[in-house]
Amino acid sequence: MTSTGKILFAGASIAAVAAGVFFALLMNRSGERAAAPERPTPPAISAVALPWSDGKTATLTWSVKGAATVSIDGEDVTPEGARNVPLVARQFHIRAVGPGGSAESTVELAADQAVPSPTAAKSSPKPSAPAAPGPVHMDARQLAPFVIQKATPVYPATARNGHVEGVVRFQALIGADGVVKSLRLVDGHPLLVKAAADALAQWRCRPIVREGHPVEVQTEFAVDFKLTAAQ
Repeated sequence: MTSTGKILFAGASIAAVAAGVFFALLMNRSGERAAAPERPTPPAISAVALPWSDGKTATLTWSVKGAATVSIDGEDVTPEGARNVPLVARQFHIRAVGPGGSAESTVELAADQAVPSPTAAKSSPKPSAPAAPGPVHMDARQLAPFVIQKATPVYPATARNGHVEGVVRFQALIGADGVVKSLRLVDGHPLLVKAAADALAQWRCRPIVREGHPVEVQTEFAVDFKLTAAQ
């Protein structure tokens, strides 16, 4: 082989090695791109306003997944919770920011959302009938003999997982038919409020009669949430 042939052969070998190295680098980068983690998804907001039959109050409940910060009308709140609000025509703006971006939601709350109690009397009193006495006040001890149905609240999973305990207190109005007409939150942890309200809404009492008429009752309820060893 001539010297020229040797040079050409050596050059071809070097080119082949370089091409092999370039191909290996290309495959390695392709593998790295394929293994790159997916971008986090934006936060998901779920919110609803549940009105009470008194036509004055409602409970705003929200739950946000995949968010680091959550705010309602500019006020920072926990990713999951509930609060009692006046039942007036307005909107609640919820904003969530997380690793995957941000999300916004608006909850409409109008005064005409109030729904009457399904067991409320549908007929108006006769014009000649005397006016029934107004609501009477009874504490929990006085009301106890009249309670004929109770419901145990379901411990919210988020509260249980977060080891949240405590007492939720309400001021309540019980209708003349013994059904809870309205609840106004006094105090309690936001993660426990809705579970307590849902349970109290199922309570039933025997009608309480004053001056020959069933009357409404104003009272206070306290629902205690306490974790047990099994939980």
